[in-house]
Amino acid sequence: MEEAAGAGGPRQTSGGVSWMPDRGKLYRFWGDGHPGVGGVTVIRPWPEPMAWAKDDDKKGFRHVTPSIDLMPFHPDEHRRRKTRWRAVFERPAWETVPAPVREAVCTAHLDGHQWRALSFQARVPGARRLAEDVPLLAAMLACGGAFRVVARPLRSARALLSAGPGWKTWRRTARWLRLDDSKAMIRVLRKAGRSDTPSGAWSLQSVRWLARAWHEPTMRKVLLHLDRITPQAGELLATCAEHGVRDLLTVPLLEQLMEQDARARVGNQLWMLIDHAQRIQQPRLLRPVHSIEAFEGRLLEAILLRALVDGSDKPSAPPGPFPLPPLPAPRFGRPLASEDALRTEGKEMQHCIGWGTYAMLARGRHGYGYALQLPDGPRATAWIERDPHAPGSFRLQQLQGVKNTTPHPELDDIVRRWLQLHAAWARHRAGEGPRPSGETPPPPGPQWLAPAGPARTSFPYADDDIPF
Repeated sequence: MEEAAGAGGPRQTSGGVSWMPDRGKLYRFWGDGHPGVGGVTVIRPWPEPMAWAKDDDKKGFRHVTPSIDLMPFHPDEHRRRKTRWRAVFERPAWETVPAPVREAVCTAHLDGHQWRALSFQARVPGARRLAEDVPLLAAMLACGGAFRVVARPLRSARALLSAGPGWKTWRRTARWLRLDDSKAMIRVLRKAGRSDTPSGAWSLQSVRWLARAWHEPTMRKVLLHLDRITPQAGELLATCAEHGVRDLLTVPLLEQLMEQDARARVGNQLWMLIDHAQRIQQPRLLRPVHSIEAFEGRLLEAILLRALVDGSDKPSAPPGPFPLPPLPAPRFGRPLASEDALRTEGKEMQHCIGWGTYAMLARGRHGYGYALQLPDGPRATAWIERDPHAPGSFRLQQLQGVKNTTPHPELDDIVRRWLQLHAAWARHRAGEGPRPSGETPPPPGPQWLAPAGPARTSFPYADDDIPF
């Protein structure tokens, strides 16, 4: 491997991609142009997917699980996602994977785990049929090691699917994944649909949310009555289950939310409504809601009642120091580490991140802002928020260019890879995932691992301002 990677001249020390069809290998180089800082990932896409990585300052290659995205190479042009700038150079490599296999991977994968789905399709007979029949079940089985401790999960998958397709096999697979093995559960998994739909792929966490909601009888009835189930619906139901709220969400409300794809806004609003209602001991605010308008009216009522109970119209104590950034800034980025920085960013980018709402959210340790600018000029502003279901992890709340325009694709790619890397490190620190390759980033400070503080804002709720 070392000879292959270094053949034909001196070692590359800057970032780049190279596909060598004669070797059947894709080379991803990372680095900043200085020897000793960087490394290479070598990927063999097909017919036996394998990957290795090596840092410049270490000897020998190690097996790795690389990050891949086959959506830009989806055989169905109507489902194909717009090609990112980096993927253009990898197209010849991934087009060696047969089109039916690429479609199966795009149809049935968990977010961030397309490589495991590709290995599953390549090594397990019957995997493609399962991806067609029950996509979410196939995506989970491809990541079987995340659901139970097993030495060779693909060998177990081959044994499970050896009996051929059908309800018996599906139920046995669900039982192996530690899910309810009833036919009702299989019907719910089938309602989850494909991973290449606009609602997005399911993740390990969203699957756990779905399982958590299923164990609540009231929410189980909601799941069975929904025409389709998205990760958004599973997250909202799990939030209610976590706080002991069983009757708030209804089928009409969830169907409206899935149609409007309002996950980011309503997810935070749901948490705020539950928190306010429980703190002021008003269970009537948690009675069933049947529309988004009624839900938002209920939240406004809860905020006003909370203000009266807390006496928030009284002068409050002077705010403490602005918190340190939870994550090191991404490439071409810098943290907006003060209220002045937020105001300046809002003025220059002509959006409302500097109006005071987001400063209060940062002081309450609910989220943080970052400014990005490429060397050739394009700019964007990112706002990340804490993931309430994964301590120490963050997710992208929004990324906007000047006047809330669509950001440059390279900036979008940088931010998403940055958050994926830190999410992988958060899973590793929690003992739920392997150690990612590369240099170890510092963990979020203790203030970002403690419960979030109050976010007193000048608006009823911060997410009313989406986008900035």
